[in-house]
Amino acid sequence: MTWTRLIEQYAKGKLAELELPGLAIRQARFLALNEHQRARTEMRVLAAVPEPAPTDPERELASRQELERVLAALETCSPMARKVFRLVYATPGGNAASAAQAVGLSLQRVRQILCETRTHIRKQMEVTP
Repeated sequence: MTWTRLIEQYAKGKLAELELPGLAIRQARFLALNEHQRARTEMRVLAAVPEPAPTDPERELASRQELERVLAALETCSPMARKVFRLVYATPGGNAASAAQAVGLSLQRVRQILCETRTHIRKQMEVTP
């Protein structure tokens, strides 16, 4: 992998000269250290995240049923409301500003749609047991 990367960089003109094997050894060391650091970081992150608690099947079923009710309530909203809601809540990093830009509405209007949609969903959740 080291040799390949060096030859590709040299062919693209990113390296003024190709000094082998010295440059290859330095590149291999750099890649190995980089991989080692990535693995250490990954291990620290995994150690910081607690193990998930065993799930209660009844709680999981109730949660799934509640989600289905929310989705059913969302389906009774207008197509624009559903689109805005999904852009904000189902898109990673979604927010009202990015949704406003995507649908071509003002930020204030998108916020109003979100507020109305959440109110509608809450009312549907109260009505539907």
